[in-house]
Amino acid sequence: MLRELPGVDVTPSSANFVLCRLVHADAGAAKERLAQQGILVRYFDTPLLRNHLRISAGRPSDTDAVVAALREIVSTQSGVRSQS
Repeated sequence: MLRELPGVDVTPSSANFVLCRLVHADAGAAKERLAQQGILVRYFDTPLLRNHLRISAGRPSDTDAVVAALREIVSTQSGVRSQS
């Protein structure tokens, strides 16, 4: 589901988390907006992981909430409105 969001590059993983880079949006600001909605993720701003978020796996309802919130954040920050 995250892979389908424009401007979100998902790193393939077999772990219990997803690492993704926000291409056109600021990951630090996205982390803060997610936190305001009660969604906690890790934000990375190191040379190798610049503008990345680490999202842990949860229940399907948790995953749906993360995707919906991130869809809105990415579309708002990149200047593109979502089609939902």
